[in-house]
Amino acid sequence: MLQLRFSQSSLMQLRQFHAISDQCNCAFCNRYITRYLWTTILCLLLGFLVYKLSKFYYQYYSLPPGPFPLPIIGNMLCKLLNKITILPKFWDDSIREMAKKYGPIFTVYFGNNPQIIITDADIARQVFSKNEFSGRFHNYFASLLANGVAMADFGHSWKALRRVAHMAAMNYSMNEKLENIVVDCVDKTVELMLEREGPDKPIKPNDYIYMIFLNILANSAFNEKEYLKSLKWFDRKVYEKKSKVFSEMRELILKKFKLHYIDYNPNFQRDFCDTLIEAKNVAINEGRKSADYLTDDRLSMCVFDMFFAGIETSEITFQWLLLLMTYYPEMQNRLKQEIETKIGNRLPRHQDRQQCPYVMAFIAETLRFRNVLPLGLPHKSMVDSKIGNYTIP
Repeated sequence: MLQLRFSQSSLMQLRQFHAISDQCNCAFCNRYITRYLWTTILCLLLGFLVYKLSKFYYQYYSLPPGPFPLPIIGNMLCKLLNKITILPKFWDDSIREMAKKYGPIFTVYFGNNPQIIITDADIARQVFSKNEFSGRFHNYFASLLANGVAMADFGHSWKALRRVAHMAAMNYSMNEKLENIVVDCVDKTVELMLEREGPDKPIKPNDYIYMIFLNILANSAFNEKEYLKSLKWFDRKVYEKKSKVFSEMRELILKKFKLHYIDYNPNFQRDFCDTLIEAKNVAINEGRKSADYLTDDRLSMCVFDMFFAGIETSEITFQWLLLLMTYYPEMQNRLKQEIETKIGNRLPRHQDRQQCPYVMAFIAETLRFRNVLPLGLPHKSMVDSKIGNYTIP
């Protein structure tokens, strides 16, 4: 039998050798595992990116044509889209240019979100006649206004509110009180202009025009005789403020709407709120299913929608009217002559529109020539649908 004898020093050296060997093997394994892990992560990440890119561009080629988008930024670098967003010229003209290049139905990407724009009136009528395109997008801004008509998604509540709000707006527009409100607001604003600016001096009319329409809508909605201090939030910076401002405005309008119940008289409708209350009572008395959706919160949001839809667009349209009359004084003289001939010194009435064809034509041409809102509120397809030869998911 062979016997091996090791000295104490030899045993120590052997143990150190094994320890060093184990450390080398462990370090090698750690490096191998780390490298394998990172390789796996990179492969998964690359595969995910390829999948997302393939899905993104598959969607691009399956939708109506449009400028070539990039992931994340969409068409932000597109020359024509820059004309829309940065506004070096009027954006309605830029949309017309895109329609000439890509056709009456084209797609523009805002970020990763495709927006299909329809510029043909007949196609637009066909699309808007279908319920499957009556949805609204769910985003932060829409959630703040979701109980009204403008930003609410399609459903029984939206249909009931839209019907009531449309009927109330039509009825109130025919009310003689609205005519008196308009005349009173214009007269007071002109008096203020003369007092502050003086006659025969050039002025910047923007703020005065804004004041006219703000007062008309405030009087129409809440029967207020003067500019409301409590409506101080309705200024030009309202779109730049946060959700707290929207909540405050909603609470303010809801409070004023509920105050109308205190002295409500069904035989005398003072304003738009009274008209909405009347429509609600009719639905309840007739036992309509829509009555369940006509809550005070939702009806007050119809008033809220009226402010946002009415003030800014009306103000900008009126600025264009003044600018065009300034550029074309011969048209201004003809407008003045027709008003003096057909209306004279009395207050204008709703039915006078039929007697003033040139005035109505001038307004219509202004709306066509400088459409302040060439893009309407975005719609969402509720199910897979067709627009022309294109399938819209």
